[in-house]
Amino acid sequence: MTSFKHFFVTFLLAGCFIYPMAGQAENHAPSCSYMQKVGSKTGLAFANMTTGILEVPKSIAKTSNDSNIFFGLTGGLLKGFFNGVGRLSVGTFDLATAWLPTKPIANPLYVWDNYQMDTSYNDLLAFDNCEAVDVESDSMEVPAVATPAVVVAPRLPPVQAATPQQTNQKIDTIFRKQMMK
Repeated sequence: MTSFKHFFVTFLLAGCFIYPMAGQAENHAPSCSYMQKVGSKTGLAFANMTTGILEVPKSIAKTSNDSNIFFGLTGGLLKGFFNGVGRLSVGTFDLATAWLPTKPIANPLYVWDNYQMDTSYNDLLAFDNCEAVDVESDSMEVPAVATPAVVVAPRLPPVQAATPQQTNQKIDTIFRKQMMK
């Protein structure tokens, strides 16, 4: 019995140290370093193993909101229990295979990520082959596109004539003079 207590205390302490690393990894861009992938997978495994029980109230609340309170208390309790066992199993599997850089199995990653979303499970061993991000190319400024110059026609002097034909003749003479320049 005392060895179980020691294991449980050690397990909780390890989860307390690795758990914040998993939360930080979520806020940053995905890394391609092998050790960072293994570290975030280990943190996610501890998070799934320790918080799988939170699937029960999450499922009860979601099922009650979707249908009614009676079905939420019965079906939601059952669904939450199985999702909690699923998260515990996924966490145990992720901890056992922490050395393999795979994509997360549980969706959403953490129980509290999207409280309105039902828990689903992705492929078991989908390898994470991320591409290295070139930091310099992302931070470079894009040159501004030069806008073409707008050509404006020269202003014609005001023409005052009695008839439209006289006006057209005066405009034609001004146009010819301008074109000869």
